[in-house]
Amino acid sequence: MRSEHSVDDIMRGRFPQGDLSPTVRSVTERLLSDRSALFIAPDPAERELSWRLAVASGVLPALIVAPSERALDHRAERLARDHDLVACHLRANLTDHALDVLAGQLAGGRWDAAFVSARSLSDPRIARAARMMTPRLLVMEHAHRLSVHSRQYEPAWLHALDCARNTCCVLALSDIASADVCADLIDLLAPRDCRTILSGLDRPGVRIEVRRVPNQPQQDKHLLGLFVDPPPRAIIYANQQVEAERLAALIEDERGFDSVDLTNLNNEEFGATLRRFREGGVRVLVTTGALEPGPGWPEIPVIASVGLPDSLELLHRQMQTAHGDQACFTLIHRDEDDDEEDEGEYERWPQLERAALQVGPDAGHLLAIHAAAVSEERLSSFEISRRTGLHPDDIAIGLSALIRDGVVRPLARGDDWIRARAGQPLSTPILERWARHVAQIRKARRAQAREIPKFVKARGCRRKRLAEALGYPLSDGECRCDRCRPKAPVRIPIRIPGGYPIKTGNFRGWALALYRRPGDDEPTEGPGMLVEKLKYEHEEGCGRRLAWLMHRRVRESRTYRDCDVIVAVPPSSGDQAEAPAALLGREIGRLSDIPVAEVLNPAKERRPQKELTSDSAKRRNISGAFEVVSAELIDGQIVLLVDDIYDSGATMHEAATALVRAGARDVRMLTAVRTAFGWRRST
Repeated sequence: MRSEHSVDDIMRGRFPQGDLSPTVRSVTERLLSDRSALFIAPDPAERELSWRLAVASGVLPALIVAPSERALDHRAERLARDHDLVACHLRANLTDHALDVLAGQLAGGRWDAAFVSARSLSDPRIARAARMMTPRLLVMEHAHRLSVHSRQYEPAWLHALDCARNTCCVLALSDIASADVCADLIDLLAPRDCRTILSGLDRPGVRIEVRRVPNQPQQDKHLLGLFVDPPPRAIIYANQQVEAERLAALIEDERGFDSVDLTNLNNEEFGATLRRFREGGVRVLVTTGALEPGPGWPEIPVIASVGLPDSLELLHRQMQTAHGDQACFTLIHRDEDDDEEDEGEYERWPQLERAALQVGPDAGHLLAIHAAAVSEERLSSFEISRRTGLHPDDIAIGLSALIRDGVVRPLARGDDWIRARAGQPLSTPILERWARHVAQIRKARRAQAREIPKFVKARGCRRKRLAEALGYPLSDGECRCDRCRPKAPVRIPIRIPGGYPIKTGNFRGWALALYRRPGDDEPTEGPGMLVEKLKYEHEEGCGRRLAWLMHRRVRESRTYRDCDVIVAVPPSSGDQAEAPAALLGREIGRLSDIPVAEVLNPAKERRPQKELTSDSAKRRNISGAFEVVSAELIDGQIVLLVDDIYDSGATMHEAATALVRAGARDVRMLTAVRTAFGWRRST
């Protein structure tokens, strides 16, 4: 039997005297005496150290429930290497036989520790193996997701509590938690004598600034002003994926920095990009939500949040990624995000109201998720999202609820995929119960969002206001927020007017605006309305206005600086010379003195792309649709490819590919607007 050691015995020789913080020591000592704790600390290394010391001291076996399967095998190897423990990783892609063998070994005490993701615990094979382990210590990372008062609530975390029934002690971990979240967690962990321990939540060294601007151009000027003295690294947060794409392209085009949008990357690409960021190969990351600092997190002096976050919890998570002696967190938001001077009139903040009401799938959405997921074949979250039109976060919440109610019976489940069969019928009482639960979630999210106006318009110390709202004590140190130490912001002129990036394959470019925003039936921006009148009312004056705006983009953007010839995308039917794209191409050529070449012709009859609803159908319809004539006009040239609307990207990808095959050196794309399809992963 493994001998038990004191915390000092474990620390001696590993860390210099005094390096163990009092909070980590307090948490570890509670676990050694088989008592539970809720440990809230923004530093992930500090949170992990508390339970690693406990298991190294003999609190075994231990089951660690993580938010995802990412890097769990490496964490098991590190635990074995650092503490001479035998650790495994329970994962859903193992065969039934391999999991049966592993479950038998866990029941026989052959493993000291096991790692598993929370969603995988809804896999009955994984849950059985975890229960057979009968852990002495259960560690729940990101435990705030157990609470409906958390913006990251997900019912999948309740499966971890099922493993806690015969556990001596539970360690619940979180980076930040409001008073309501803490109360929920303590109630869920009762009667385990659970104590809440806080550490390092206040960051007096980080300057907090809030900038209210009237419009998008002013917002972009303030954002680019943060890069006047180029920081070694920066992270920019946006509240929508389409904005993250735009800001990444804006920073790269205007400032010339390597800027990567993380929102469309898979797990492998995401990990590789973070490594490049730590090593200095990428200077700017743009994403939604918040990143969690990991091992070897570099100095990041510039953190900016563009648009209002939906809760102070999210704002705090974003602020915690700032590192450095002169680190600054800047919140930049537009007047349209808050059109009421009275901070008590929360309902007048439309963006926050929409975000709160869009949380969680409706009862009707459960029917769609159920129909899409029950097929006994392996389906990814992306595939279910494509079938239902729902966001992957809503799908994860809905699937977890259906599994808890026994309506969906998973045969196997990973982080972002499921193989399931039907369980009991999805009855009216289940739907009604879920509707009441969603109403509770939305009520909690609206309560969180009401704190945002109070923080943004606070006249006193912002650091103090944040600490009071989230319920943690202020530490010693002089405050550097913009209320305590005001200073004038830097704004730099922008050459490029507003726009949104477009990308398909290796071809890139810009659209002037979005055709319509989510939830809008009609175009709401100038270019969108001009396209409507040009395309469906044949008003050439609107086409000339659009062409002038597109010409200004060509003149000012470095993307089009070396274009040699303009080519318009031909229509699916009708007179090619009278098509909107042809008119735009001719007018841009006249204004910019770039020659126009009519080298693309239709090669087959095809349906208009707007009549098709899926990206795969659009690609099949457009495949082989163009042929190039007079190829000598584009041989060795950089082509500016012009169209009126960018949708899935299939049409422009096919046209650009045909031009490159005919001898064009490169193709740059330019459209008047882009649609909702343009927000999805490029073809």
